[in-house]
Amino acid sequence: MEGGAPRHAPEAAEPEAKQAAEVQRPAAGERGLGREAAEKPAAGPEPAGPEVKPRPAVKAADVRGLRQLGERPRAPIADVIPDGALEIVDHLVERFGLALDREAAFKAEGFAIARVQTRLEKIARREPEFAHILGEVAEDVLRSLGRLMASPDAARHARDALLYFFEGYGTRDGERLYARIEPAIREAVRKAEEAGIPDAEYRVKQFVLDIVDILARAGERYRRQALEGVSTVEKALRVTALAGLSATALYSVYSGLYSEAVASSVASAVALAEVGQFREAVQYAQKAAKALYEAAKDVFEQVKITVQRLVELFVEAVTRVLAWIDEHKAYLFLMAAVAAGVVALSAALNLWGLVELEKLAYAASLTPFIPTGVEKYSREEAFKILREAPDPYERFKEMPRRQSPRMRSWRSLGSL
Repeated sequence: MEGGAPRHAPEAAEPEAKQAAEVQRPAAGERGLGREAAEKPAAGPEPAGPEVKPRPAVKAADVRGLRQLGERPRAPIADVIPDGALEIVDHLVERFGLALDREAAFKAEGFAIARVQTRLEKIARREPEFAHILGEVAEDVLRSLGRLMASPDAARHARDALLYFFEGYGTRDGERLYARIEPAIREAVRKAEEAGIPDAEYRVKQFVLDIVDILARAGERYRRQALEGVSTVEKALRVTALAGLSATALYSVYSGLYSEAVASSVASAVALAEVGQFREAVQYAQKAAKALYEAAKDVFEQVKITVQRLVELFVEAVTRVLAWIDEHKAYLFLMAAVAAGVVALSAALNLWGLVELEKLAYAASLTPFIPTGVEKYSREEAFKILREAPDPYERFKEMPRRQSPRMRSWRSLGSL
């Protein structure tokens, strides 16, 4: 037709539209933890067609494997790190609350390091070269983010932020946390890809998330042990000093007893004693006692409870918690308290006798559930059998279910 557009014009414009659409799609390196594009086979040679415009230059952010923040969908978590914060890890720990002191967390990273090494040993059985690469990443991540163990809530927030950032969501916290460990991750991905390891980027980033999760679980463990120690102090005070106090006085004591200052100090004492720093652990037990005394000074003066007595109670609490983890370290912690002049030797020996008696009573209570027969065992062998035996409470719950119908009928008649 005259004056009209040629019929082949729309078809000729299609390659340009396809090319523009391809530019908008994230490349395989832009994905965080997704695998779909990487698993697609390479496309064959493109058919000859009209000449198309060259692709635009790739931005620096795209080279890093990240899209521009404005192009990302917002992550479903709040950003809490302010723009001017330099120590972002310390800010997160302060923001979400301490489970143990930051300095103690830095010194007591041994527990988290041991868990990471266990993961690496499992990987090394199948892929020794990849385990070596991941070991270098783990060293950098623990050095940069290890203090997150001081606050399990902060560690969980950091893990979520990194996860969403790896998946292509817009999160400022994730971007700033990733900037601290990005060089190590990129070097590990490069080495893994050169070694022919499949899904290198995905697996390296997943390992980073596992490390942060280990930090969160380690902090939660120490927080739980701290609460066990605080409850031990509470029971001792309830028996000797808190009877007959007013509700206001009791509230003052309990608010100080379960405050962040006391709980984090007890957790720090346990953590430091676990890694063999007994002198520092004793100092944190003293710190917990002083914090509690200052929180309810009037009440403790009224009931004639001194700081020294509170120190003894906290030393006893930490010793009891440690005794169920490592009996030898609990004894060394107690002797360190004696050497520091915190507890008298006679009181320490009496306390250790009570701890041993409590463990022995617990062992005796489990004896009916352990098939030891009439053979005699040494103390170490007996405790080894107790540790390896199945949970006696589960067997106790099974006993009523195994009763005969006649016994159940007699019990039902007796309850009438």
